[in-house]
Amino acid sequence: MIVPAGSGSVTHRVRRAWQDAPGRGKGRMRFGFVRKRLELKRVVRKYGFLMQNGLWRVEGRYLYRPGGGAGDFARFFEAYHRPVSPAPPSPRERARGWVRKLLGLDRMVILGRGKAARASAVYVTRTQGLKFFDFRAGEVLTTTSRAEWRSYCACKRLALFRYFDTPDAALIDSPAGPLRREALVSAPPLSLLEPQTRLEAVERIVAAYLRYITEHREPPRPELIMACYDEVGTRLPRGERAQYLRYRDAVADLARRYAFVKTHLDFNIANLLYDARDEGRTWLLDIDSAGLSMPSLFDLINLALNEVYADGDLLILDNLLNGRLQAPFAQAVSAAVIDPAPGDGRTAIFVNFVMRESARATERLFGISPVPERTLKHWKQFEERISWW
Repeated sequence: MIVPAGSGSVTHRVRRAWQDAPGRGKGRMRFGFVRKRLELKRVVRKYGFLMQNGLWRVEGRYLYRPGGGAGDFARFFEAYHRPVSPAPPSPRERARGWVRKLLGLDRMVILGRGKAARASAVYVTRTQGLKFFDFRAGEVLTTTSRAEWRSYCACKRLALFRYFDTPDAALIDSPAGPLRREALVSAPPLSLLEPQTRLEAVERIVAAYLRYITEHREPPRPELIMACYDEVGTRLPRGERAQYLRYRDAVADLARRYAFVKTHLDFNIANLLYDARDEGRTWLLDIDSAGLSMPSLFDLINLALNEVYADGDLLILDNLLNGRLQAPFAQAVSAAVIDPAPGDGRTAIFVNFVMRESARATERLFGISPVPERTLKHWKQFEERISWW
């Protein structure tokens, strides 16, 4: 678990500066947006020495965000791997560049929740830390503390990471305080893979996770699942709650037979990198929240359900139930559930919604308590996008 930073810390000031996602307004520059960028520019000023080492640049080019959109991450990734020398700027472009620099707009900065669609050279993580990408040295530097570093090392020793690769990491001192240094992995995330390659990657991931479940599963904890089920139900309006409560008997039946494992907790298509050229090597990133015991299919199902949360295609979810991934997923269900029965896979998907919306997961992942608005939003997303929900 990450130790919260103090109220005067960089992370706290970044949290204040970024209450709303930047770039809203379909290209219109709003005063609040500029103010937030200037605040962030002030916050990161003490890390300015890093700019001399190539951070925030790809082959001498600044990355900036020209209005957002799903293509940003692809352009960023292409620039990182296949940089192209820019043409000399015109006087007009040079003038616009100075304006961007003065306003703090010359550095692409995003919130953690956008990482599946976009990436940046300066990155505000979901835990409100700062990440700096050094393209020349091939490394990522993350703001941290010694207590957070000890927690990170404890996470890295979890059995889960014997089944997936993680970047080498070290704690380094800098003029701005301690930083965690990790190798910058060049393999693409699942979010950038073509559909068939993505399914190939997920098939390998399911097989690896099946071995992990088989060798490290813990006894069922039905009382915990039902406590989370009751808690989440209290945050739904009356009409939605009535429909939600219809699943109680099915959830209770599965809960008595559903093994637990220590999870990554943030298994998604941005945190899983797949290198088809290196015998399908799979990297798992963002391990800071790992170690929480949850139902043993939580990570795998979370990988699929993030498609629903992100309003993306349902490639992984559809294939778990009726496609290429159906047989591997059925094997994982058999390993995770005592005396598996027909329908356990779908009930496990519903249980994932419950556990993901619970205070147990939300507080560990985001450091905040769950709110009714978020629970209702996700419930409606599931109702609208999953036909059998």
